[in-house]
Amino acid sequence: MSLDKYIDLIHKELTGELRTEEAAQLTAWINASDANAEEAEQIRLTWNLSGKSDAELESLVDFSIDADYDQLMSSIQKDEVVIPAKETRVIPLFRRGWVAAAGLAILIGLAATFYFTSESFEKRNWELVETTNSPQLIALADGSTVHLNANSSLHYPLTFDGENRHVELNGEGFFDIAKDPKHPFIVETAYESITVLGTSFNVRAFDDEPNSEIAVSTGMVSVESKIVDIILKPNDKVIVDHSSGVMELKETVALNELAWFTGKLEFHDASIPDVLHDLENQFDITFEYDYQAWEDCLFNASFSTADLETILVSIETVVDAEINEIGSQVYELSGGGCQ
Repeated sequence: MSLDKYIDLIHKELTGELRTEEAAQLTAWINASDANAEEAEQIRLTWNLSGKSDAELESLVDFSIDADYDQLMSSIQKDEVVIPAKETRVIPLFRRGWVAAAGLAILIGLAATFYFTSESFEKRNWELVETTNSPQLIALADGSTVHLNANSSLHYPLTFDGENRHVELNGEGFFDIAKDPKHPFIVETAYESITVLGTSFNVRAFDDEPNSEIAVSTGMVSVESKIVDIILKPNDKVIVDHSSGVMELKETVALNELAWFTGKLEFHDASIPDVLHDLENQFDITFEYDYQAWEDCLFNASFSTADLETILVSIETVVDAEINEIGSQVYELSGGGCQ
């Protein structure tokens, strides 16, 4: 994750908007090195200074707020800061003390002030959608759609104004992106950046899982982790290790990769362990069973509607097994077996 993203997390921390998983990411980054810890303290200092009066700021260092303010105004229109960007944005300053704090930050070698003006103001026109127990369909301003899975969140702008169409995902979502070659679409997670022009693909990147998975249905997708990048074509899938950034490419997307989105499950000569694995992903459940007793049992069935009870009864019938719920979302498979 870039420094800008950690500055954003610190900003959320200071404004009381930091989510639990983001707090964990920020803490891990600060604890990773003394340099990171120092950087975080400097960023917090700049934010705190922005609320101080001119007299309080002048007492901290040997410089004149009035003189430096006048110097700043020679190149900056009064009461405005012009943000240089690919598309110019003009951000109003609501208090002069913020400019003074920015001047102090420059004198002590801190560059975070610019980020607080441009990034936080820009994201005031962003929407945050968080799902709980069921998926949600989100229509974006460019005509793209996102099917956001349960227990996931999507942060996105209400309009796409820059050169890139940029959104942030935590969890899982299926993206169907409107074609626009001049404006690449970028999905950023805490672990990788996915860039496309017009395609459909699935991204799974939960903070409590060790890997991310990106599976492409149509078009081509570029995936970049912290150490490597790769191009995916239709039916490709890549697994990204969260701790190292290492990628593993698989050339065929698993049959039920998108079952959470399509609502359909298909099994063609699938081993019982593979079937149970797909059911665990689909329904957020856990199975307890003897792997060796069931690895040679094959299961064939198609379910147009992914109903757990119907599927479990079908498995019991085909392989002469018993499946019982022994805890909350925990099932035990016994009996039958194939040797």
